[in-house]
Order: sequence, then C-alpha cells, then structure tokens
Amino acid sequence: MDAKNSDAALKEPTGLIERIVKDGGVYALLYFDMYSNDQAQLQNALVGFIAKLNGAHGVKYVYGEVDKPVQAEQLWSTTAEVKVLAVDFRSLAQLCSLYGPLGIEILKPNEINLRLSEAQSMLLDVSTMLKEMNAQLVNKVLDEKQRAEYEKRMAQRAALGKQLMEKMKRAEG
Repeated sequence: MDAKNSDAALKEPTGLIERIVKDGGVYALLYFDMYSNDQAQLQNALVGFIAKLNGAHGVKYVYGEVDKPVQAEQLWSTTAEVKVLAVDFRSLAQLCSLYGPLGIEILKPNEINLRLSEAQSMLLDVSTMLKEMNAQLVNKVLDEKQRAEYEKRMAQRAALGKQLMEKMKRAEG
C-alpha cells in the first residue's frame, strides 16, 4: 500500500486493544473504496474520511492505510484498509451501517456474545436506518399531502417503538 508506515503499524496500541476487547470491544479491519475524476481530491477525501471515522460513536482507535489511486478511463479509484477498535459489536455494526465498507474482517475477539437486549437494539438500529433511508426516498417522490400522512405514520411508529424498548428494559431488569 502506498501510505503504509511500518513504524506506525508496529506502534499499534496493543494494551488499549486488549483492554477494550476484554471489556466487550471489537477490533476489526474494514475495507473502503472511493472514486473521483480528480486524483488529488480522491486521496485527500479518503484520508479525511478515515479521520472522520475516528470521531464516530463508540470508536476508540482508527488507523488507516490508503492505496495509491489507479485510473480506469476517466475515473480514479482507490481503496483503504482501516483498523477500527470499537467499544462493542453494536458500535461496529452502526459504523458499518453508516459507511458501508467494501469488506469487513473481525480481528479480535474470536467469538462475539450478545445479550438479547443488545441483539434487539442492533436490529432496531438497522430498522431505523432503513426507515430513514426510506423517508429520504419518499420525500423525493410524494407530494406534500402524502408526505404529511407518511410523517404521521412514522411518528406513531416511533412512539410504539419507544414503548416496546421500555417494555423490554423492564422485563430484563
């Protein structure tokens, strides 16, 4: 990889990684791709994107390596390998849902155990994300009256979802 720095790879914060993984964290290697008509803009954008991952919810450590861009016809493309240390599997799943990596390799731990409430929360996260994407599409297709009716249904759905989550917490506690 073009932006590799073997010294940086050797200085991986193993103590931090081991501590976070021991407490339920996940250390993973994510692969991202990006495309642009401008080679310089492409690399800068991907480096900025990696920096943005470092501030994501539940992320404790990020280290990325960007490949040298290649050109195919008029389009430049590149990939990045990004190591991410998340405080838990749900945080990693949210990150993957938001940014859609090309590939995912979990480095540590060897097994992931989820409490039922964690699994349910993750599924709800996926459902919420899909509903938000659906709402964006609906806003582009529906007229004002149809949109108002849709928003009313979604507000009712959100209230029901909140009630269900509270019910699950009470049953668990």
